[in-house]
Amino acid sequence: MSGGGKGVSTAAAISNAITNLYATVFGSCHRLEPLPVEKKSMWRREMDCLLSVCDYIVEFFPSKDILPDGTTREVMATRPRSDIYVNLPALEKLDDMLLFPDRDSSDKGCWYPNVQCGRASVGDAIYRGMSFPGKFSPEYLLDCLELSSEHEALEAADRVEAAMHVWRRKAGHGHARSPWGAVKDLMESDKNVMLASRAEDALLCLKHRFPGLSQTTLDASKIQHNKDVGQAVLESYSRVLESLAYTIVTCIDDVLFADESARKIG
Repeated sequence: MSGGGKGVSTAAAISNAITNLYATVFGSCHRLEPLPVEKKSMWRREMDCLLSVCDYIVEFFPSKDILPDGTTREVMATRPRSDIYVNLPALEKLDDMLLFPDRDSSDKGCWYPNVQCGRASVGDAIYRGMSFPGKFSPEYLLDCLELSSEHEALEAADRVEAAMHVWRRKAGHGHARSPWGAVKDLMESDKNVMLASRAEDALLCLKHRFPGLSQTTLDASKIQHNKDVGQAVLESYSRVLESLAYTIVTCIDDVLFADESARKIG
């Protein structure tokens, strides 16, 4: 940026580039059909360029080098960083699976919310629904909340996600000073594990019910404050592929519903 601005970190710039590329290529795709050749070519070309930075994210490991005279010496060699080596090929394979094939072709740094009571994060209404001793239904909980707009849904998602992390952290911390204290801590830990699991289910259900939901505070904070380029690539790549997969599944559901309706009429 000119004018003395600091701009954004490399990690955030690449994350934004992948997100913007996804919106350009897939933003107008609302039907179950092969991706136009020009858009498919754009996606491949631009993603290859953006992913190429991962070729230079390496780690050192001890190795041996054989000299011309037959002697060996210890050297430090490089290899892809482990998280990239494991996850990037899997994402690229999923990418190949999700892109609509041509008809004539064969298919080929972490943020946490401020610590506070989890109940205070979600509010009494949601907490009562999550702490109910019977069988938990995230769909019923969302029905009771009567969320009428994406703004209300995003606010609920923020609160549920913050509470989920608080309960997970509390479940992992227990310090007993007496036998009774140990029992009490165990009971509290089990309750926090249950609440965290139910919060995760509710958050997933909420995102399915509102597929166009904006990024939560946690997601936005991860993207904004992350300085690790490799992690930024993996996060943004997996996020856009998840969005594409959901779009495809939704289109398939629409086709099946239309077919079933036509059969009933016929």
